[in-house]
Amino acid sequence: DNAVNPTRITPLTAGILLVIAKATFAGSTAGTARGIRVAKNGSFFENFYSAPPATANQDTLLAWGARSVNGSTDYFEVEVYQDSGGNLNVTGMVAAYLIGAS
Repeated sequence: DNAVNPTRITPLTAGILLVIAKATFAGSTAGTARGIRVAKNGSFFENFYSAPPATANQDTLLAWGARSVNGSTDYFEVEVYQDSGGNLNVTGMVAAYLIGAS
């Protein structure tokens, strides 16, 4: 529901899901950390992942994936982090694939 909870990704089917999140940060020489973390029902089950120091000519790609058993009302949220001290463009995607019955 983009109007009420625009940060939530809610799979349409209960069961065993493969959840994948990916973020690509624009290249920058400022800062040394880029991160991604995923929450299920408001509780984070993965901390930030740090990336190698970024460069001006190379984007930083971070990816995360895990298997999760979900009910029909469970939801996921993804956060990204960077410490360049300014704005950095980031592109990304999140997907949940049903891989089995719970």
